[in-house]
Amino acid sequence: MLLGFKTELNPNNRQRTLFLKHAGVARHAFNQGLQYTQLILDVNNLAKQVGSDTHIKFPSAIDLHKW
Repeated sequence: MLLGFKTELNPNNRQRTLFLKHAGVARHAFNQGLQYTQLILDVNNLAKQVGSDTHIKFPSAIDLHKW
């Protein structure tokens, strides 16, 4: 049997502001990682079209966290 629990948050104004800041920073970090991987894809596709053997590896999640 699967059970689920729902919890309602009732944050005050300061906590609500901190939640929104956290979500904004997480969105910014995700978008930067996405932009970085799209750039790697573009470079690899361009290298393939030119006929070059160079290939850039995708960063791991740990690499992205460090960056």
